[in-house]
Amino acid sequence: MQQAEETASLLTSDTQSLTSYGGTQDATSADESLDAVDPITLSWSNLRVSVAGKGRELLQGVSGLARPGELLALMGARYTKHFPTFEE
Repeated sequence: MQQAEETASLLTSDTQSLTSYGGTQDATSADESLDAVDPITLSWSNLRVSVAGKGRELLQGVSGLARPGELLALMGARYTKHFPTFEE
């Protein structure tokens, strides 16, 4: 599939409606679609992510919580020098 054809999508479980991001949808239509989505809170505990076949772990033992309306980023220790707020 060509990159131009790829879009990220959000599928709501209650209404089975599909909202597409990165397409030609106007802002008003996108806002109306997102208003129909019930907010959720995501939590995870002891998350581990590794590269298949390489034996390299990208994340290990990460726990967290994401509430509706929050922006969240996971960064490895390698990049903390660029963000002094995150240094220990």
